[in-house]
Amino acid sequence: MGSPGKSPAHRFARGVGMFFFLAAGPTLVATPGLAATRYVNPDGSGDATTIRDAIALAPVFGDTILVAPGQYTELPDSGPGPGIVLPYVVLLSEAGPAATSINPLGNPLVTAAVQMAHPQAVLDGFTIEGTPPGASGVLVSNPGTAAVAIRNCTFLFIDETATSNGAAAIDSPKIGPSGDPFTVSGCRFVGCYLGIDASWTTVSVTGCTFEVSRLWGIGSSASDVDVTDCVFRSNAAGGAVLSGGDITVTDCWFEGNLSVSRGSALDVSPSIVSGATIQDNVFLSNHVTGSGFIGGALFLTGYGTALVHGNTFYGNSASLRGSAFCHNGSVSCTITNNIFARAPAGAAAVYTSEPLSSSCNLFWELDGGIGENFTPSATDLVGIDPLFCNEAFRPLDLRVAANSVALPANSPQCGQIGALDEGCAAISIEALSWGAIKSLYR
Repeated sequence: MGSPGKSPAHRFARGVGMFFFLAAGPTLVATPGLAATRYVNPDGSGDATTIRDAIALAPVFGDTILVAPGQYTELPDSGPGPGIVLPYVVLLSEAGPAATSINPLGNPLVTAAVQMAHPQAVLDGFTIEGTPPGASGVLVSNPGTAAVAIRNCTFLFIDETATSNGAAAIDSPKIGPSGDPFTVSGCRFVGCYLGIDASWTTVSVTGCTFEVSRLWGIGSSASDVDVTDCVFRSNAAGGAVLSGGDITVTDCWFEGNLSVSRGSALDVSPSIVSGATIQDNVFLSNHVTGSGFIGGALFLTGYGTALVHGNTFYGNSASLRGSAFCHNGSVSCTITNNIFARAPAGAAAVYTSEPLSSSCNLFWELDGGIGENFTPSATDLVGIDPLFCNEAFRPLDLRVAANSVALPANSPQCGQIGALDEGCAAISIEALSWGAIKSLYR
């Protein structure tokens, strides 16, 4: 019953491998109808020495501005404004974000390092850093369709000192209905106040990493959001807070995120005409830190329908309700083929305020109990060790052994249970005590 798309093995490699990030240079792909390629090099060997000068050469539809390695301090001509206003062009670095940065050096006149002011503009392969307090990294402000693309970029410490109402690394204010989504792919966000802030538009986020944000990795309001193959790690106020539209979160890894209220990894609120799909994700050691709060890993409220399928919840906590998952509101929810394991003392693993459809979930070693207002179904598996490959030391290996009941071959009535597949040979039951496991989280 697993999903199409990324394999469980891919999810494991993505979650563990992103402790270290190597930014590869972007791939230059020919664009149909390409009018021209303009080359920027500070040494004077190109068409311009700055990005702003290249844009001033009146590029036409489909132009590519190719940028040589270096640090580009692009500033507005006068008065507050964006450093670069990107028209209908592809702005592409020659050597990728490790070698090419847009850095206004904290100049207080800069309101955003880059403003994407036209549909279908593309930004590819830069590090964005050095913005002043209150300034965004990239402002998406185009009218009409929002089919801009931001690819292979690294955002470092954007508005990192803000304590409230800070700027986002990528900010999409209320720009109206959109036919095509604006897409963010292959990007890394480190130490920013907020990674992506999307309002009243459609956003697709793929293959990105969000680390140590002061607020969230992604926040959306009244938006349709598709988040795939992303890593959310150690964000201070939650991994992602998504509300209002159709919401899909698949093949992601949430680890070590915190919240003082609810949903430390993922807080989801679909609208009455929409729905949510939370599928094939790993939720590892996420915690609601306030007393009396809810949804240690996943908080689900709102309206419409929701499917929570094929996820692995391990070592998440909340003190009041739902150490792993809290379902609260009028959304009609189905949970299937998830693993809920190793929750420390506190709330029961699953809390629901409304009827909840459940099948083929596995519940194991939950100190606070299995559920509140929730009773496992006849097809749920209670008290059966999923046989994770490594719980003894970090990084944990939450793939399962060849003899695990979570594998389709050993549980044909359910199919794959949890987000990760076979990763080791058959192992004996209870190779490590629960007390030793809990010591890893103290």
